[in-house]
Amino acid sequence: MRTGGGKPSKGTAEAKTDEENRLDIAEKVQYLFDHYSKADGERYTPATIERASRGRLKYKWVWQLTRAEIWRPSINDLVELTKIFGCEPEIWVTSLEVWKKQEQATDEQNIQDGETLQNIIAIRSKRLNGQGQKLVLDMIKSLEQSGFIRL
Repeated sequence: MRTGGGKPSKGTAEAKTDEENRLDIAEKVQYLFDHYSKADGERYTPATIERASRGRLKYKWVWQLTRAEIWRPSINDLVELTKIFGCEPEIWVTSLEVWKKQEQATDEQNIQDGETLQNIIAIRSKRLNGQGQKLVLDMIKSLEQSGFIRL
């Protein structure tokens, strides 16, 4: 696991400062913590990330990453985070705002391409935190009780 590394190349117009890199990664990781949940609906924590990675990503390192104290995680670290959160890997190479728009557009395109609405609901529900998932489940139960959903 890498906690720093060499300086990014300053010779390109796209090179970010160390501070910009730290903030960019921290913002993305925090977004994943805020918008993606485990299969049981509970929110991820640095401790659950450590367990899910079988100890490869340490609690303290994940916590530091969310606080912009680490600016250059290795590609293997990002792959591990991507697998655990179940997000698209483009998040790491795209601005967060652009990535969120692409994610929304992908959902809308899937609906247009005939993917079932149930799959879209399931995908979007996975991104909710535990409280949001409970709310969706409560809405479904209410629809069942009202007769809108056949059991």
